[in-house]
Amino acid sequence: MYTDNKLNESALLHHARTTYKEIPAELAGQLSKLITLADQYPDALATRAVTAVLLGLKEPTLSYWACVGRGLPFVKSGRRCFYRLSDIKAYIEKHTFQHTGEV
Repeated sequence: MYTDNKLNESALLHHARTTYKEIPAELAGQLSKLITLADQYPDALATRAVTAVLLGLKEPTLSYWACVGRGLPFVKSGRRCFYRLSDIKAYIEKHTFQHTGEV
């Protein structure tokens, strides 16, 4: 479904903000393009489900990190948590290494 129609920037940003359920693999591949949009739309928000896919984590990990004050900063809106694309990109860049001696 998603592979036939490549999502444009606005559709990707919409999915990032509104996807709460399990993400199909076809959509997950296209959502990875969100990181490239972080410079252009730094305040764009992504749900916990989308953020988990982008970081290769499980949603409960992000929930736990939010409870203990670890990991990424998040925006709370009602009962939902969102993550800024710029924060996700910064987290990835901060945790990118050339070799294990840097860790």
